[in-house]
Amino acid sequence: MPTNTPASEPTMQSQLSVDEARAIAENSECMEVGAISQESTYNPYSKTWWFNLKADKPGCSPACVVDESTQTATVNWRCTGALPPNQDTVTKEQ
Repeated sequence: MPTNTPASEPTMQSQLSVDEARAIAENSECMEVGAISQESTYNPYSKTWWFNLKADKPGCSPACVVDESTQTATVNWRCTGALPPNQDTVTKEQ
């Protein structure tokens, strides 16, 4: 029986399993940044899997983002732009 879900509503079902998405992440540039955490999130609007990366970069919380349509992974640094206390400021060019 068909549902009355509007066409703009994304499907919550991913074309990739979390294990398939993790395998793509593990064979990508993400591994150069840091280890992939066990946590994962699927975003049905962007059709992407998000895995937190264990990387030490002040002001950032990087994630490995796997696009299910292209089956590729990229790093999203998710930086705030704010400098942590006691960070050097950008020096003026002389």
